[in-house]
Amino acid sequence: MRVVCALARAKPPVGVRDLAAVADTDPGYVSRLLGALDREAIVDRTARGRVERVDCRKLLLRWAEEAPAESRSSASTWLAARGLKSLWDSLRDTDIPYLVTGSAVAAGIAPVAPTRLASLYVEDAEGAAAVLGLRAAHAGANVVLLQPQDDSLFASAEDRDGLRTAALPLVVADLLSGPGRSPAEAEALMEWMAANEETWRG
Repeated sequence: MRVVCALARAKPPVGVRDLAAVADTDPGYVSRLLGALDREAIVDRTARGRVERVDCRKLLLRWAEEAPAESRSSASTWLAARGLKSLWDSLRDTDIPYLVTGSAVAAGIAPVAPTRLASLYVEDAEGAAAVLGLRAAHAGANVVLLQPQDDSLFASAEDRDGLRTAALPLVVADLLSGPGRSPAEAEALMEWMAANEETWRG
């Protein structure tokens, strides 16, 4: 996950060691991953292995196919009884680690439809729910709390409207494997990213 995010956000040309440093992982692993992506024409590399081009769309589609959201985190569903606006206000005032992902982020950049389901990465779902005043719910849930396998993603938070949000490549990957209109929201967000690379990359 960290390598894919680093690669999606990098401005080519970029080397293996640079990507490994950003992703805080082993250069050997990065080199093997780039070799596989090169064979699938997702990246182009020089003879010395530096990445000259990244097809961000293909990269994110491949990532979502290989590692859908449910394989990267455990999910639980909750009800914010006072609605999502109240939830956003509570998040702006809290100190707990969290990241907003999915529809709520996409709607603020490339809206497709109003957000009815909030998706949040948190370290501890039960603890976050208690702080945010959420009730466990199966039917009628309007919040999904995701506990990631890799807690390092909290270090890459972005600020959007006073909320800590996931990096856009991660948001896209989450939407691509999400329910309902989520894939359509991912497509709209990828179109915006392709047209606004200088805004979100690097």
